[in-house]
Amino acid sequence: MPQKIRGIISMNFVYPYKSKNVSETKMIGNLPWYISHNFQTISGQDYLSIYLSCKNSSHLWSCNAQVEIRLLPREQKPGLVKTFEHVYNAKLKGYGFRQFVAKSELQPMVVSSGTYETHTIEVSIVLSNVRGVLNVQSIDFSEDQGEHNYFSDDHLSNITFIFKENEVTQKLYANKTYLALHSPVFRAMFSSNFTEQNAEQIVLADNFDEFHELLHVIYPTRKSITEENVESLIRLADKYRIAQVMLECERFLIESQKVGVVRKLIISDDLGLAKLQDYVLQNLVQIEQLTALRETEDYEKLSEATFPTPNSTGKWDLLYFSYCILVSWRQLIECL
Repeated sequence: MPQKIRGIISMNFVYPYKSKNVSETKMIGNLPWYISHNFQTISGQDYLSIYLSCKNSSHLWSCNAQVEIRLLPREQKPGLVKTFEHVYNAKLKGYGFRQFVAKSELQPMVVSSGTYETHTIEVSIVLSNVRGVLNVQSIDFSEDQGEHNYFSDDHLSNITFIFKENEVTQKLYANKTYLALHSPVFRAMFSSNFTEQNAEQIVLADNFDEFHELLHVIYPTRKSITEENVESLIRLADKYRIAQVMLECERFLIESQKVGVVRKLIISDDLGLAKLQDYVLQNLVQIEQLTALRETEDYEKLSEATFPTPNSTGKWDLLYFSYCILVSWRQLIECL
């Protein structure tokens, strides 16, 4: 059965209606989709026109699309849901309805003085036979049921992780064998020496969103490491001894210009990442950088092991010595 890719894109508009408007672009099936709408006069009557378009620059792509367009709230008028099927490609990038609904049927409902009801255009897309575009498999770890869900097969989902926080319970579904291949901690957890070996559910004290992110990184989705998720990922990877994720995160931190120096040193200090620590220290080449480092709020969190002693060798020896002189000189001035 051909793989089907699902997605939803939406946009709002409020009276007075603009003559034309375009939604933000959303990637579905690794293709950039957007909604556009305008008002057209046809046979003396104004109609709202709605189109779904793809602005992929390649000339080789194509896909079949089943599309449902809804004008919400649905209860306002009957007949505000329409569907179509279309083959999108480089020559046929847009399709929709010139006469989705008459403008006269969209007379705004006044919510309060000077405030009008917001209309929402919601477009549901089901893509199939996508050509000329590589797609990374999408996995929903929070659902284990459904015809198109990755975990609808019991062989793929045989462990449920439970997360409880502020009286809210959330679940994530995964596979024991897959996790054991990546993590010696999970491998031990699911072995015969532990009570979790035959358990179908395990309660974890980790943060739900952070663990969810970790699953997306190690599963075939291969989600990217970013400035926003790198610290939580590397700390979870250290906890569960997932070496590949730790190496990727350490490499990202070394190359990143947006993660602060002190943050990098704290992470390397906490997790024993010698390569990251060496890189950061070797690139602190100015007294101003050392001064700024010491004046940050997180400086006190660094252990003494982070900074070499004056007896060490290499570039850092002179910088450390200069730094000590600078600090001593400032303290002397403050005393005077």
